[in-house]
Amino acid sequence: MSLISLLNQAIATDLNARELLVRLNEKTVSLHITTPILFHRTFLFSNQSIDFITTEKPDAIICGPLSAFISFGLRKDPQAATQKGLSFEGDPHLLKILQQLARTLNVDWQEVGSLYLGDLPAHYISSVLNKMKQQTKNRSQHTAQELVDYFTEESQKLVPKPKIDKMLADIDILRSQIDRLELHIDELLEKQRVL
Repeated sequence: MSLISLLNQAIATDLNARELLVRLNEKTVSLHITTPILFHRTFLFSNQSIDFITTEKPDAIICGPLSAFISFGLRKDPQAATQKGLSFEGDPHLLKILQQLARTLNVDWQEVGSLYLGDLPAHYISSVLNKMKQQTKNRSQHTAQELVDYFTEESQKLVPKPKIDKMLADIDILRSQIDRLELHIDELLEKQRVL
């Protein structure tokens, strides 16, 4: 089974995706994965399905490292993916529809997997992946909360920059006063020796 067949079967399980694909009819999108492997494919959206094509000028280009594509697929957040190096070029209207498609895509992967593996293995794999996803989410939330707690506690122990700047300015004033006092003492000692 080819990648394109798998994609089309996965999208067929999501009614919202099929509705968005109608708006993408006859549009071409080129995906460029830059690292760790080089991958370049252009897709044609037609009749609620996707197919590979060869074209010199796609309507939109999405380019970046594999990790950014994965981040975009999992988190469904284009800004986070952009920070990881994903770039979007081309027709802004088309890119907006693609982002909406990526954010709302809700593929029944268990159903797609059961077509290839059977019901029991697909259910088991789906359960394991869901548990892993939940554990990762829980760990992320726990780590984020610990960071918030740490910075909340530690920020009370840190001196604000304006106070540090004032203290350094006071030290400079004190040093210049000490220098003047030393000069004054030297002058007094010199006068005392003369007398």
